[in-house]
Amino acid sequence: MSTNRTIRRQALAAAGILSLLTACSGGGGSQAAQDKPGEPTASATTQLGARAALTGFACQADDKGSWSAKGTVNNADAAKATFVVRISVAGKNSHVVASTTKNVTVDAAGEAKLDVADFGKATGKGLDCSAHVTRAVS
Repeated sequence: MSTNRTIRRQALAAAGILSLLTACSGGGGSQAAQDKPGEPTASATTQLGARAALTGFACQADDKGSWSAKGTVNNADAAKATFVVRISVAGKNSHVVASTTKNVTVDAAGEAKLDVADFGKATGKGLDCSAHVTRAVS
């Protein structure tokens, strides 16, 4: 019986070490090892934080608790870009009570209006509306 326990412990220890080695090494031929030094990996270039691209952001509820948001999405690049704008209304405990996501495509060196009406209904004290913006990168 003690021989079986020893074998099981050794097998579990070997599996644990193998799991750690695989996790730390990225599983063998990782993408990062194939990229040139200093270049971002493919997953890092999918979306970039772009909150600064959204200017004049205003978000408020009407007297019935229906939330709307407005702003301008600016593209300073020399190519057309798509921005993902996530708007959330949350309480003091960060519990989201209303939200929406809009994709906004903006021409090179251009701007596009963001106008989201009635994206959710929420009433109460301490509600805060915020926007998270990312830019899709090809």
